Amino acid sequence: MDEAATLQTDPGGPSLPPPPPEPPETLMTFGLRPIAVGALCLLVATVAAVLAYKTLWPWPPRHADENLAFLVVGAGAIGLATAQIRASDRRRQAVGAAVVLAAVIPFVAVTVLPGVAQPRSHPIPGGETHVLYAAPDGNWDLYLLPHGDASGLIALTDTDDINERWPLLSPDGSSIVYTSIAPDGSTALHALELEADGSPGSDEAILQGNGKAVSADAWTPDGDLLVQVTEPGESASIERLDVATGALSPFLDDAYSVSFSPDGSTIAYSGKKTVYPRDWDIWVADADGRHAEDVIDGEGFQGSPRWSADGTKLTYTGPSTWGDADVFIAKSDGTGARDLTPESRDVDSTQGWTPDGHVMFLSNRSHSGGTFLYVMNDDGSDVQLALRI
Repeated sequence: MDEAATLQTDPGGPSLPPPPPEPPETLMTFGLRPIAVGALCLLVATVAAVLAYKTLWPWPPRHADENLAFLVVGAGAIGLATAQIRASDRRRQAVGAAVVLAAVIPFVAVTVLPGVAQPRSHPIPGGETHVLYAAPDGNWDLYLLPHGDASGLIALTDTDDINERWPLLSPDGSSIVYTSIAPDGSTALHALELEADGSPGSDEAILQGNGKAVSADAWTPDGDLLVQVTEPGESASIERLDVATGALSPFLDDAYSVSFSPDGSTIAYSGKKTVYPRDWDIWVADADGRHAEDVIDGEGFQGSPRWSADGTKLTYTGPSTWGDADVFIAKSDGTGARDLTPESRDVDSTQGWTPDGHVMFLSNRSHSGGTFLYVMNDDGSDVQLALRI
């Protein structure tokens, strides 16, 4: 018997040292360490989130970007966790599912998840072209909504230090007059030509404010432009601008928001109440401003009257019982006035009428930021979103 055998069989002899412990198993998944699986899920989710984020246009998202970022990080964490599964078969299936889930989560989120999913629009009935201003990035710019369809929204301006506001579409739809506000607060009236496809063309200043605030108010039936002019610390007045010569002439004192009736024979506007000048009412007058009559006498500020297509009704913005602004409707003689948005408890302001008799209005009722354009029946029913930006 040799010495090795003796050592193994002799209980009194020296014993062999215990075998060294086996090295810990390095957890691998398809050849990748867990942190690499997490990184893969993070990458897939990031690419998917970028693609899903782009589908939110034309509703520039509020907080959707940060919420999507949280979901991307969550997808990476899921990948890291699934790679820790010990059983090889289960681990392979779980990691595969995690990668697929990372690709799917952002698209599901922009469709159904509150805080990420954005409201979808309905085309404005009648297909009317509409212009508006909004500040999705903090700076006011102009937008064109051709044919009333949000999917065709066109950004007309994109400036960093100049605000463009209060656009007014010309009667033939070929141009827009708007107010440009410089960083020092000075204003100028501009005319922006539109190309056949609605894209912006040439742009030129047609009236300098020279220390006053100026904005386009309405086109007259004979092609002149009514301009709202406000001296610092004073009430606004309406002046007639001869676009060809740039000459201004008086039209209405202490007035805002002139609107011509469809036949051009009558105007409606917001003017000071005779006995209490701090209140503003809706007045109706001849097309030249004469024979004015206070037809809607209410407390607070009644503004922005707009005629229906048949000239029998007016919508306007006025104070609600909750203290915010609501959209109201009345007959053209001021009778039958009633609140169309009494339950919103949010700021609602009229934007006029569609050709088929629907009322357009802006509202902040979403409480998520942005500019929201809605349409509703003239009795306040069937409110539908037309645009968010």
